[in-house]
Amino acid sequence: MSRPPATTKPLTTAQRRALEILRDKGPLPPREFSRWMWPDNIAHQATGKCGAYGVTRGTGMHLAGGAYLGKLSKAGLVSYDVRARSYVPSAAGRAALEAPTG
Repeated sequence: MSRPPATTKPLTTAQRRALEILRDKGPLPPREFSRWMWPDNIAHQATGKCGAYGVTRGTGMHLAGGAYLGKLSKAGLVSYDVRARSYVPSAAGRAALEAPTG
């Protein structure tokens, strides 16, 4: 399945920040990406039920991180590295970061 061409619109502030995080911190899975993207969000401290005898911390933030990475992937700015199970900036995303802001 072919991907649509990468967006030619200028990056939003959030898109630029997300691409800079992925570029600087290396390949990141959605959970780690959400910690870097939204570090002050109180949802990282929330706990939720995880099976009969456990709880998980940061419930839902990995879903928010994955959803945002999915939007960037659909725009052609990031790609999924299957071996690392993480997202990395695509060639179009790196080019968009190097483009002058304006």
